[in-house]
Amino acid sequence: MSAAAPRLASLEAGRGLAALAVALFHAAAATPDADRPAALQAVLMAGQSGVDYFFVLSGFVIAHAHGADIGRPERLRAYLLRRARRIYLPYWVVLAAILPAFVLVPTFGLPAFREPATLLAAVVLAGPADPTPLTVAWTLFHEVLFYALFGLAILHRGVGVAALGLWFAVCALGEGDTYAFAEINLLFGFGMAARVVLPAVKAPAAVALLGATVFLAAALTGGSPIIAGLGAAALLAGLAACEAAGRLAVPAVLVALGGASYALYLTHGPVLSALLKLAARTPVPIAATLGSLPLLVAATLVAGIAFHRHVETPLLARLSRRTVRLRPTTDTPR
Repeated sequence: MSAAAPRLASLEAGRGLAALAVALFHAAAATPDADRPAALQAVLMAGQSGVDYFFVLSGFVIAHAHGADIGRPERLRAYLLRRARRIYLPYWVVLAAILPAFVLVPTFGLPAFREPATLLAAVVLAGPADPTPLTVAWTLFHEVLFYALFGLAILHRGVGVAALGLWFAVCALGEGDTYAFAEINLLFGFGMAARVVLPAVKAPAAVALLGATVFLAAALTGGSPIIAGLGAAALLAGLAACEAAGRLAVPAVLVALGGASYALYLTHGPVLSALLKLAARTPVPIAATLGSLPLLVAATLVAGIAFHRHVETPLLARLSRRTVRLRPTTDTPR
């Protein structure tokens, strides 16, 4: 069994900030305010680039945590179980919570949300990614595909690396008609490359500053996800190198936010939707309060952290214990 890669607090913090940025973007998009300063609105709308950061981060994390597993088929089962638990279980809980609303209230959502093919694709995170009942779930279709291809590299180094290379080459053409070959998939490759070159990074603070500048410039100007992704890759490599050298102290609150990031990412859309629907059915003063940006963002944070602490963490811990109990005692590392 390969030794576990060290956890990097900078990765956790970045994950949390990216999830918060996406939540801010959706909250600002759902509450247009003529009195909101244009500069502030531009910053809030730049939060959509948090998705680009997530994609790069996913590539970096998978290469960091499982790079040593490539070409070791005995590690495939553990890899798949770990990825499946992390992605599917919290997602299925949220999906199960919102689907009854679409089924029982015909005015909610799109008619496609009640079609078997759409529901099946949403459950397995494969197939048509648009439309999907949970707004942010389209990104998970990309994640699952990337995980599967990386798993192929664990099963067989040559075949898997070739498959990943071919996939990135096709995506680079930018002519894919489906999410499977969309250009944005290249961001996973950027993240993997950032992890590969990490030991060779010199002047990490300068690399991180350059990456942050490129990423923020692309985000604020609505630039290409590719440019944002390149900036995010440099930022990640620089921060990770700084942390590895003991030159970066990450605030504990940001690490905690990172731990709850997936929960926040999954739940903020339904929470925003519920509050805005409630605001639309209340007197104007109450509606103005319920629909205010600060309250919406605070509610998403509270709901995301609560889901992480009381649902996601206990659920994953319970399944991890069951997996350990079911593992044969003769399964020794090679």
